[in-house]
Amino acid sequence: MMSGRKWWAIIAAAAALGLSGPTLADDADDQDSAADESAAGADNVYEYLVAEMAAQRGDLDGALAIFHRLARELHDPAIARRAVETAFRARAFGPALDSAALLLELDPQSSLAREIIAALLANEGDLPKAKARLGTLLAKSPDRGALLTQMSHLFAKFPDKAAVLAATQDLARPYSETAEAHYAIGVAALVAGSNDLATNETDTALELKPGWRPARS
Repeated sequence: MMSGRKWWAIIAAAAALGLSGPTLADDADDQDSAADESAAGADNVYEYLVAEMAAQRGDLDGALAIFHRLARELHDPAIARRAVETAFRARAFGPALDSAALLLELDPQSSLAREIIAALLANEGDLPKAKARLGTLLAKSPDRGALLTQMSHLFAKFPDKAAVLAATQDLARPYSETAEAHYAIGVAALVAGSNDLATNETDTALELKPGWRPARS
């Protein structure tokens, strides 16, 4: 859960700036800006608290909607994690998948996000369905690099690695202008034992993004 101290510290700092700033007419715009930021911060805190109270009352859908939106707007992985927790409490696995994808986007190193997405995708043991769900996540993500880069982990629970490679190629094809798409195919190819394809895709990723550490390792 996100620490309340962080929110209140931001608001207090903004309020202090607004009260103690210069009083010259030329600085009026700066004061207005500080006041606007303070008001926006207060609104965000209020909404977060509304979501927490909704969760405590059992209105998990309402709480989840607020947590997910705040995480997206504020780019805050802690709130995204709260959205994931709330979705699981509600047994709302579709929203849980969306929230976990958002968490991975905001925190590409989140093992929690990777494990949740992998478990939810493999829940029915249906690779075509998992592929369709992941394709939807990729299509609506404003920053799909993390999803592409982590795709081998997201499909890790499916045992047919040749089928996973084919699914990865299909999913990555619309994003072939990105290094992350070729990296995803390269890793899937390596896991499937297609070493030549893995090498070619890794080389292409490095051509698109020279010196990129994930493709070099």
